[in-house]
Amino acid sequence: MTMILQAENLTVFRQQSAVLENLDFVVPESSICALLGPNGSGKSTLISAVLGLLEYNGTLNLMGKSPRSMSGTDIARTVALVPQDTGASFGFTVTQVVEMGRLPHRGLFGGMGASGRQVVDNALDVCELKNLRHRDICSLSGGERQRVFIARAMVQEPRFLIMDEPTSNLDVSMAVRIMEVIRTLNRETGTTVLVVFHDLGLAAAYCDHAICLKEGRAAAQGPSSSVMNSLTLSRVFDTDILVREGNTLGMPGFAVVPLGSVPLSGDFQGQRFHVIPGGGSAGPYMMSLRAAGCPVTCGPVSEGDADFFLARDMGLEFITLEPFGSIGERECRIHEEMIFRSDIVVLPPIPVGERNLSSISLCLEAARSGKRVWYCNHPPFESRNFAGAGACKLFNELSSAATSIPFSGLPGFLSCLSPPQSSND
Repeated sequence: MTMILQAENLTVFRQQSAVLENLDFVVPESSICALLGPNGSGKSTLISAVLGLLEYNGTLNLMGKSPRSMSGTDIARTVALVPQDTGASFGFTVTQVVEMGRLPHRGLFGGMGASGRQVVDNALDVCELKNLRHRDICSLSGGERQRVFIARAMVQEPRFLIMDEPTSNLDVSMAVRIMEVIRTLNRETGTTVLVVFHDLGLAAAYCDHAICLKEGRAAAQGPSSSVMNSLTLSRVFDTDILVREGNTLGMPGFAVVPLGSVPLSGDFQGQRFHVIPGGGSAGPYMMSLRAAGCPVTCGPVSEGDADFFLARDMGLEFITLEPFGSIGERECRIHEEMIFRSDIVVLPPIPVGERNLSSISLCLEAARSGKRVWYCNHPPFESRNFAGAGACKLFNELSSAATSIPFSGLPGFLSCLSPPQSSND
């Protein structure tokens, strides 16, 4: 595999102080590579070094050459930068701004030529800017300006494109449009792209390689599939990050769960919670209990269920069923033991069928024995009951013996755990 950028034992300086130390990493040619890390980890410093703007020790090879040995024109013909700040305070049209990207090829006073105009037209087309080509750039929205600066970078015809947080301050729709433009450029021209990201979801969706920086050092690097996991990202960002696999889009999903971020009422300090999973309904309950620092176990869940992936990634004790499998005698016995060991049982609004009806029965037995059982009935049980009239009767008995918890999404459940707010009256 050819590497367009490679660093070995790289230390980068700002004002004679080392900001990045002993970095070793590679960026494969024709890849889309995510550059990840907390604020202050050195991402912008690394970009400046690649552009030949900072002093460094060690080895930094850009297409086999050291950036500091390359002229400004050579770097501009090799690397293009889309900066984080695309604000504009000058009265140029969209076309004029895009044409500025041709300067490394035509010089300051050189003409565009037919081939140059064709390159500009192609970039305007790819970035969906043809209908805006005569507009003053100051009149454009943030997303439109971002596409203008991407087009300007494209007409440099670089081998390597660097983008510093290209989707910051953009709504979801515009962020996806920007990344689709980048993906198209990468696939159609083979341009290697290095993207600074704070949005882990977009990084996972669009990048095939990743480099993680932390406190000026390379914390991890490699194919995205090997880097963007719960253990690595939690270590890099110093908070619990759950990487959930197996969603319908075929790519990871991310949830950030800072431990201790939920204040816990004294009534629940040290209490052990057991959550009944199913159909992805238990996720908010498991995550909020984890955020409160509570010990949590999880009941039987089919392999492939969203609750299965979350319980696994959280490292919870849970019972695995085969895909679409039923709860057999063995699983039911283990489940009963888990409920017995817990102090509070939480029943989310799970779909109920013959395969998991025993979980409702166990909750009812626990409530009748005096154990605290919480249940949420939104949406109503009738709309998620696939086990007939007997299941309705069972749930009605449970609702008489257990405690209903309010439905208002995750905040509603968190209000059950948190101490009451003091009144100012």
